[in-house]
Amino acid sequence: MPRLASRFAILMILGSGCVLPPLNATGLEFSWRFVETNSVDDTEEEDNRWVRTCNGAGVSRMFFVISQPDLPNRTGTFDFACTAGFQSESSADTQNSSAYVELREGTYDIAVVARAVTGQDQPLEPRTVEVGDTSVTADTVLMNLPTTSWSFEVQGATECQEIAFSLLLADPAVNVADPPVNEEGEVSEALYRENLVSVEGLNLSGEVAPCSAELDGFDVVENVDVGTYWVEILVDDRRCRSEPFTISLDGGAITLDLETLACEPA
Repeated sequence: MPRLASRFAILMILGSGCVLPPLNATGLEFSWRFVETNSVDDTEEEDNRWVRTCNGAGVSRMFFVISQPDLPNRTGTFDFACTAGFQSESSADTQNSSAYVELREGTYDIAVVARAVTGQDQPLEPRTVEVGDTSVTADTVLMNLPTTSWSFEVQGATECQEIAFSLLLADPAVNVADPPVNEEGEVSEALYRENLVSVEGLNLSGEVAPCSAELDGFDVVENVDVGTYWVEILVDDRRCRSEPFTISLDGGAITLDLETLACEPA
């Protein structure tokens, strides 16, 4: 790992415990959050995309390469566990990030890389940050999740009267930064999008439709954020669901066979 010259004091965070900057320190306190890209539900007034956790985004570590424009040979790489600096909008108001680098006053260029749990690196938008001489400067990195096309096959949609498909985020308590809750304060299901429609016109947001042979066969949904999902299917008086599955940049094709899915009375 490259080292910064003696002008830089380095504080490496190897775990997820909170480490506060020293008294009267100057430097950078990094934080980051992962925002979905699919904007089909967004309006001019409201952004309706979910913020994912490190687990939900599939990110394990964050790397920051810091250099000074006027001193190009003075460069350092800082490696943090994803959980050390992840903050949702709500948690940012109540807790400090543990991803801190002590630096003197000056202008710094920063290259940022997110490392996926699969080992793949995703370079993020580079940034230039001014560090003051009297306090710690906060710098929040927003990473938009990559999207891909998701394909699936429906089987058995002729043996029913009505049917409704919903694409849901798997385990929202773990994968969503601020998951939805019911009236009892318990985490509830997280519908991925309220206006999600496949290439063939199949609604995947719980809209009821007549069963027909036209629903059987292969279909594709474009621009889906990577992550772990499951599909809920309401079939007449039954509620069925698929096993959780992962949509990655390589895809994530599944078969939805209404004869073999786990079901219970609706």
